[in-house]
This record gives sequence, C-alpha cells and structure tokens, in this order.
Amino acid sequence: MADNRLSFRITSPADFLAKLKLERESLESDLTSSRHAINAAMTAWHLLEWVWGGAIQDDNATRLRLGAASKDFPTFRQFVLDKCPAMETMRCIGEGSKHFGGTAGTGVIETREHGGAFSSGFSKAFDISRLEVQKSDRTTAYFDLELDAVIQFWEDFFSRYLTAPGA
Repeated sequence: MADNRLSFRITSPADFLAKLKLERESLESDLTSSRHAINAAMTAWHLLEWVWGGAIQDDNATRLRLGAASKDFPTFRQFVLDKCPAMETMRCIGEGSKHFGGTAGTGVIETREHGGAFSSGFSKAFDISRLEVQKSDRTTAYFDLELDAVIQFWEDFFSRYLTAPGA
C-alpha cells in the first residue's frame, strides 16, 4: 500500500473518489468555473493512480478479476482509457493545465466557455452557459458531461472490481 502521509485525510481510492464527487458538486454551482473544472479534471485523472496503487497493485484477487488489465500500470491506464474515453479529456485538461502550454494528451485541442442564452440556473435542456471541450476528432463535448461519464465509470469500476471495504 502506498504511503499517503502527504494527503491529509484522503488515504484510500474511495476517499479520492469521494473527493472527485465533491469537485463535481462544486462545478455544478458554476458550470463555467475553470477553477472547478481543472480541479475536477486533475482529481479524475489522478484517481487512476490511487486505484492502481491503493487497490490493485498489491491485491492479487483484484488483479485476477481484472485479468490482463492488471499486468502493470501502463496496461491498466490504457484499459481505463479504452473503457472510458472521457478519461482522455480529464488527462488532457488535468495534466495539460498543470504545465504551462498544455503538455499532456492529444485528445483535446482546446477548451472554452460556451456562452448560452440561459444561465446555468436553467435546466440543461436549455442552451445554458458551460465549459466546452473541442476534441482532436473535431467533436465538441461539454466538460460537465464528460466528468459525469468519468464518475459513472469509476462508480461502476469500484462496484465491479473493488469489493473490499475502504478500497
């Protein structure tokens, strides 16, 4: 198990997933907040390392359930990226915003604020203001929906593979 003395009270992958959900709640209060989006992306991307180091790397039973995906960290990372394409968005924003000039990932070309005709106080069925992500395939996605896909992936992953308490 990894040494988490530098992470205050966040000591397990489950704690880090809870942190991600709190980051999502913060973003919901302002869907145009770059601060909340960047914090959420960094947390979402780094949850991958927490899951590997805190729940998979040294747990043979979990490694067996994951099969080839648990061979090593790069294989696990690719497994997650393949199963959850929205993780590439989190990687690009989380790592790219950490380094001046955006140095990580190829899946995102740019991020921008979409100025909708309605405030984020309206239902998402309306054209509300929120953050957009232009992907390298020239499609555009809303950051909050990409984040929701990542959270759903991790909730499903925890439920399916990480059955131990505190995982």
